[in-house]
Amino acid sequence: MMISPITIIWFSLAVIVIALIVKAVTAVVSGTKWKTPMQESPTTPQVFPYIYRWNRMCRKGQPCAVLVRGKMNSCLVMFEEGFTAVTSRNALRRRKLEGHHGD
Repeated sequence: MMISPITIIWFSLAVIVIALIVKAVTAVVSGTKWKTPMQESPTTPQVFPYIYRWNRMCRKGQPCAVLVRGKMNSCLVMFEEGFTAVTSRNALRRRKLEGHHGD
């Protein structure tokens, strides 16, 4: 079975576009107040409003932020030290703020 040259070109373009998207997201994130590594502070819950709940990638219980929401309930998340991953939104829970009782 031979792969057509057009298929190879389309695949190459898709890889380049994905690489450019990742580079753009990284540039946007580094230009905001999300600097790596980030220490725990009173402002951290607003910057990383979610907790990763699944035991994947040894990340259970770590604060994270959603950068991009995707189809099929997926999302691109970034953890405090700058690590990014695509995961299910079912793996995320809202982070509880200290001193906030929901009133």
